[in-house]
Amino acid sequence: MADDTHDFKRSRATFRMPLRASMSNALVVLTLTSILMIWASTTTFNSPHLRAAPAIQSVPINAQEILSHCSSLRTAPGPSQAFHSREVSDRYEAGTNATFIKNAVIFTGGKNGNEVIHGSILMDKGIVKSVGEVPDHLLEEVMRATVVDAKGAWVTPGLVDLHTHLGVLSAPVLSGAYDLSSVHGPILPWLRSIDGFNTHDESFQLSIAGGVTSAQVLPGSENAIGGQAFMIKLRKTKEGSPTSMIVDPPHTLTGNNSDYNHWRHLKQACGENLRRYGTRPDSMWAVRFAYNEARKIKLAQDAYCAKAEAGVWDGLGQFPESLQWEALVDVLRGRVKISNHCYEAVDLDNIVRLSNEFKFPIASFHHASEAWLVPELLKKTWGGTPGIAMFATNHRYKREAYRGSEFAPRVLADEGIPVVMKSDHPVINSRYLLYEAQQAHYFSLPANLSLASVTSTPATIAGLSHRIGFLREGADADVVIWDSHPLQLGATPVKVWIDGILQIPVPSKTDEPNNIEVGKGKEDNEWKAVPSVPNWDKERKKAIEWDGLPPLQSNPIKSRVRFSNVKAVLRRDLKGGGVNAQFNAASDSELGEIIVENGQIVCVGLSCSTFTGSAKVIDLQGGSISPGFMTYGSPLGMEEMAGEPSTGDGIPYDAFARNVPSILDDSGAIVRAMDALMFGTRDALTAYRSGITLATSSLSKAYYLDGTAGRIISGLSVTFSTGLSHALERGAIVQDIAALHVHIGRPHPLIVDGVSVSTQIAALRRLLFGWETQDKETGYWFRQAAEGVVPLVIEVDNADIMASLLIVKVEVEDRIGSRMRMVFSGAAEAHLLAKEIGEAEVGVILRQARPFPTSWDQRRILPGPPLTNDTALVKLLHHGVTVALGVRESWEARNARFDIQWAILESNGRISEREMHALAYTNLPKLLGVREDDDKHIEWDLVAYEGGGAFDLARHGFQQENQADKSGPHLKKAMRDMDRSSCGVREDAKMERRTAGVTGMRLSESEGGWRAVCNQLYTHSIAMYTEHLNTTDDGSSFHEDMIKVIDRLPTQEEYRRVKQLVLQKQNEPRITDDQLALSFDECPHLETVVLSGVPDVTDRTLVVLAKRALNLQGVDLSGCDQVTDIGVLELTAKSLPLQWIQLNGVIGLTDPSVSAIAKTCSRLAELELCDLPLLTSLSVRDVWSFSRKLRTLRFARCPLLTDKSFPSTLGPELLEEEGAPGEKPLPPRPVTWLDQLPPLILRHTAVNLRMLDLTSCRITDDAIEGIIAHAPKIQSLILSGCTMLTNRALKSISKLGEHLDVLMLAHVSSITDGAIVKLARACWNLRCVDVAFCRNLTDMSVFEFASLKGLRRLSLVRVQKLTDIAIFALAEHAACLERLHLSYCDRLSLDAVHKLLKKRRGLLHLTATGVPSFRRKGVDRFSEHPPESYDDTQRAAFRVFSGDKVTALRRFLDKEDQRRRDAEAQNIPFVARSDDKVDLY
Repeated sequence: MADDTHDFKRSRATFRMPLRASMSNALVVLTLTSILMIWASTTTFNSPHLRAAPAIQSVPINAQEILSHCSSLRTAPGPSQAFHSREVSDRYEAGTNATFIKNAVIFTGGKNGNEVIHGSILMDKGIVKSVGEVPDHLLEEVMRATVVDAKGAWVTPGLVDLHTHLGVLSAPVLSGAYDLSSVHGPILPWLRSIDGFNTHDESFQLSIAGGVTSAQVLPGSENAIGGQAFMIKLRKTKEGSPTSMIVDPPHTLTGNNSDYNHWRHLKQACGENLRRYGTRPDSMWAVRFAYNEARKIKLAQDAYCAKAEAGVWDGLGQFPESLQWEALVDVLRGRVKISNHCYEAVDLDNIVRLSNEFKFPIASFHHASEAWLVPELLKKTWGGTPGIAMFATNHRYKREAYRGSEFAPRVLADEGIPVVMKSDHPVINSRYLLYEAQQAHYFSLPANLSLASVTSTPATIAGLSHRIGFLREGADADVVIWDSHPLQLGATPVKVWIDGILQIPVPSKTDEPNNIEVGKGKEDNEWKAVPSVPNWDKERKKAIEWDGLPPLQSNPIKSRVRFSNVKAVLRRDLKGGGVNAQFNAASDSELGEIIVENGQIVCVGLSCSTFTGSAKVIDLQGGSISPGFMTYGSPLGMEEMAGEPSTGDGIPYDAFARNVPSILDDSGAIVRAMDALMFGTRDALTAYRSGITLATSSLSKAYYLDGTAGRIISGLSVTFSTGLSHALERGAIVQDIAALHVHIGRPHPLIVDGVSVSTQIAALRRLLFGWETQDKETGYWFRQAAEGVVPLVIEVDNADIMASLLIVKVEVEDRIGSRMRMVFSGAAEAHLLAKEIGEAEVGVILRQARPFPTSWDQRRILPGPPLTNDTALVKLLHHGVTVALGVRESWEARNARFDIQWAILESNGRISEREMHALAYTNLPKLLGVREDDDKHIEWDLVAYEGGGAFDLARHGFQQENQADKSGPHLKKAMRDMDRSSCGVREDAKMERRTAGVTGMRLSESEGGWRAVCNQLYTHSIAMYTEHLNTTDDGSSFHEDMIKVIDRLPTQEEYRRVKQLVLQKQNEPRITDDQLALSFDECPHLETVVLSGVPDVTDRTLVVLAKRALNLQGVDLSGCDQVTDIGVLELTAKSLPLQWIQLNGVIGLTDPSVSAIAKTCSRLAELELCDLPLLTSLSVRDVWSFSRKLRTLRFARCPLLTDKSFPSTLGPELLEEEGAPGEKPLPPRPVTWLDQLPPLILRHTAVNLRMLDLTSCRITDDAIEGIIAHAPKIQSLILSGCTMLTNRALKSISKLGEHLDVLMLAHVSSITDGAIVKLARACWNLRCVDVAFCRNLTDMSVFEFASLKGLRRLSLVRVQKLTDIAIFALAEHAACLERLHLSYCDRLSLDAVHKLLKKRRGLLHLTATGVPSFRRKGVDRFSEHPPESYDDTQRAAFRVFSGDKVTALRRFLDKEDQRRRDAEAQNIPFVARSDDKVDLY
């Protein structure tokens, strides 16, 4: 090493000979000078051009130096022969052990990325000594070596990031270290990025953790020529200087003349980023002027050297050079690798022409969004085709990036153009450079080129292929061992070496080992294989044909479609927190089918052969159908291009930054995102095609590198469907107001003036305390947030600010007695407060899914493996926090399913199955307040995946026809659990045939394929109203450890694991109250308790339950008549998170306990208080006043309830004028104190209430009018037995309009046809109607019911004025009718019913008890058996037909009809018969 150093210094001294040289050296020079003078005089004498020159030239003393320098100008950069024989790297640090890696699968980078070797690698003295089969003599020469057994793992060269701003835009971003771009003109080739390089950038270690070992540090792109760039190694050196991190530093930087010329690097830019200096022509003129100046200098230098080499020394003068233009002169000499920021064809063309005008090459175009559209243009570049460095899916953020495509890498590769994937760090965290290659591979870039795009290709383009980007003998020892194939999603480095020095695992600074676990669960060989990817040939071709903008809007399909070979059908379960399996194939040989017709799934199961006729067949090839994903956090739907203000909403007023215009008349300038919503944006449609069917967007925008600050009061978010065309399309607006958003954080580092954190929190506290009046938007919505009516989503990253917000939450809740629904979005440092956030029941949306410390507020991230064992997600889930994942920019929305999969893989198996399901499908809607059944037209989409599930990289997010080569490896275990849920299959999910209308499906055909988007519609049946647990027969649970116990007490081993206890049946021996109390005392984790099968339960047991089950969410005490107010009051006193309570038939309950429930259970969504004889209006009024989140409310058969129990429409202004002249006389004097209660006037509405049961309550039309005014979105209204109601009540009910789904009016005998007609026309979505015993109704009412397109169930029992005409109407128009009750309608004929059966083949249930025509011989054979309690008369009249017996009845009547026609044809008497024979005798 000493000799090498000595030789290097000697050569340097020879090049720069000082005047004070030694005598011996002077003699050499003198001799050489004499020879040159003789030669020069001879040359001069003979030259016809220089005949006037003197015979003897005065040769300068440094002539040799001049000639050497002139000669070097023609030397091409590159390694010398001596480099390839080096034994020690110039970057070697003494004391570093050699490393021997054995049993590895080695991607060398050679042969265009196709060379893969199974063998070993020896690294020593910073150099790769051998790859493949390491000779024994090399191992013997190594003094000390660390042996690493790769155990068959993939090994690659260290990744090379060709486009970063590491060190010049440091993390966290601080104004003192912002050295990205200069503001001093468009042409700055004299600037050098290394002069602003910050060695303390926290990104270095993060990037190494992603396998990145080398990177090019570029200046910014706001200058046409931004300055000189440098290739660095990310390892910090012992010297600690920026220069020591440079790979092959050029002599212009070090002042040394090395034994070979090192490549220099330069950053150029064109396009939109240069707008501060003028237009594109302005920029190009500036660049051409600069290169012309450089050309002048180059020509002067060439002339100078020509004279010197010709021996013309007189008058030669100084060598012409300019420190300002010397870099461009080197460009013209071909000694500089130019990285040119360029997007559009116009800019690419400009630079190609520039290169030909001035004769210099371009090494690479960067970003180059339209390069794939003009490959022939690129090939015209002077000196050869440049490489293209690009993003995988980061497009459309500004106009010049609008035509960027995920297919660009493959298109360019097919044209033979080198492809490089880059990060543009920190635009994309350089740690995830490999993710860019993985996405490029997913969109069909071949695997060899995908890996080469981040290793050998960028190294070659940078002129450093002799050192980095390859694994071959003599290269730098930059090596990465991966936990899986590098192109597998989530691939993580196990070990990383730079210059042979171990970087990952991070060497411990203490004596304790780090013990970071990487790659748990990736031991199977499938992880080591190249992942299979879809075939995108059709989409790629279409993208080229449409010049980069192929149509993305899908075309709806209304014909019948049959999905075959379906493995699983999953649906979202918001209440349960995961997914339910609607169908699950037992094995690959028992795959199912799905039939979709007219937008409805009409069959799901193993066989749908009963559905005949033509249908489009889509073979899912063992694929699955699962819920669509939801995205949040980006301005998706708010803008088309972030960089084009005219394509978005614009900048809303910020009340903290400037005065709000008086026309808004609102101090906080609250705005609604729905008002700015844009449908059909390319990012939204691209997300839809990727299975992201829902989005919640707000006008909140976290600050970013461009200096954009967050708007503190960010308004109200909207939830919408990503795939629809406009806001008026049905299902487009899922929820017009989802949540209230604010942004709390420290000022942006690039903005001088900002609002202090203390001011922001003080303002938030004031608004939540209610100091703004509620007649203005700001006061109203912050009050709603304070009361927990809408979620308050706070964009915050810093842990200290979060702690302050948790304190504010407690203050607000204590002040107004509410329970806020606070959510932290962003939450980079939330893991530091995981325990406290969990205890406060605050949700967290991690945005970004993979953290990066962009700002000071985000500096304490938890990066995850291989740097830490924990991730923020794992830590938060461990403390019971509800967590979801979000994104920051619109283009990221499409990758939601990859983000979820990555997060699960990164957890190393520490996320349970239930948590996986919730993370993927339900947590985000839950945190953002998105309600599943707000409107029956809200369609919760399902997405069909071919050949796998949502978390298989080899699958499209939609069905493709004629796809080949899609059979990849099986899904990894964690992802298999996600795709084919084992959460328990309901018994009815195994049925071969499904009832039509359970599930809706929207089909659309897109280019090259089909999309199947299924939409879950919930059937509002009576049975559903009485079912509150989504139970499974096998007791399976979503959670791996917790269990459900049904109809028995848990065993001692199960005490701490039981989560749900369901005791509905009275088994023998009967469970006693004492046994139940003892069990409750040992079961601390109970969440759901059903005790309807234990009628002897007492208050003592409830006291124990309230004490121990601190997470109790639901309790059913129906029929427990020993329970009194004492037990219920104890439940309410413990502040349990109760969400549903059933107290039906608890006859001892009185008003105090019900009032306590209303006032203390702030989360209550379901309350059933049926058959309570002591319940009065006093407590029911409290329910209406305090229980504002109720979705289901039942007061059936509570005899003391009157109109005073319910809200009144009488306004306060009318109350004040009561008794004024001209008013109607006062009502009769009340007879009880309950009647003396004033009208219930409420200033809020029950917007969440969906189901109300007032069966047999003593209410009048006034009560109905008040209820409808207060609860305008009721879907199911049960008023059976409310005999005091009249047509006026129906007029009020009509105001529910399209919301009303189920209406029960049995025994409301005063109503007439006129009211029914108006009701049916207003509430056109009715599906279930009961007007039994409404004796005034006639055929006219049935005509209107028949016109309801969605009518499923109709009860007409004892509507005795009906005739056959009504049945004919149902036969012709009630296409969806499933259940029909006609008992005691004695005017109906069997022929009319026969026509109905023939027309309505979907009819599954028919009752005709007491209908005389049904006593016909033989009909009784098809009826169900009557109950044993019936007497003979009742048995004789009983006629109920269900399921197959309806079909059998139709066939019998068909036969009888045929026999009648035959008899008429033969002119013989027709005789009815009871058997199935068709002969006439």
